Amino acid sequence: MAQNNEAMIAELLRKVVNDPHAAAELLALAADYLKSREPLPDALADYLAHAFRRAATTPPPDNDRSSGEGKSLVDERIARLIEGLCMKRESGAPRKEVPKGKIIAGLMIYGDKAEQEQGWRKKIAEEHGLAKNTAKARIQEAREERPKAEAEAKERTQKILEANELLSLIRKR
Repeated sequence: MAQNNEAMIAELLRKVVNDPHAAAELLALAADYLKSREPLPDALADYLAHAFRRAATTPPPDNDRSSGEGKSLVDERIARLIEGLCMKRESGAPRKEVPKGKIIAGLMIYGDKAEQEQGWRKKIAEEHGLAKNTAKARIQEAREERPKAEAEAKERTQKILEANELLSLIRKR
């Protein structure tokens, strides 16, 4: 049973952070190993040990439920066990990737002209399957990173000029 499942366990452990169903499959495999009295594979044992340790070392909550407020220690331990097993995502769906270089290049073209940005925001949202507000947030992130990207581009251009002993990228006619 061990050799057949080790590859599957490795694959499930790779997916467990983004897929709560993978965590359920890992628990089912662990149950099978325990029921058959076979030793757990190291990777599966480490996964369970991490989750159990996380739950066992839960600090007492600031607000005790005995006063009628806050979470009890048991609730906090359950929440940390669920997090340790990766049975609950931290926040919604995984973040959809939008190439920042593309957005920064667009910012260099459009500048901060809102009327042009509106159409551009819609285009980015449609192209990458985002909501308009998410596209707006990504544009804002890129806007904050733009000065750094421009400085890096100037530095790379300068290195190219120096390496090729050029005075300019534009050739005289």
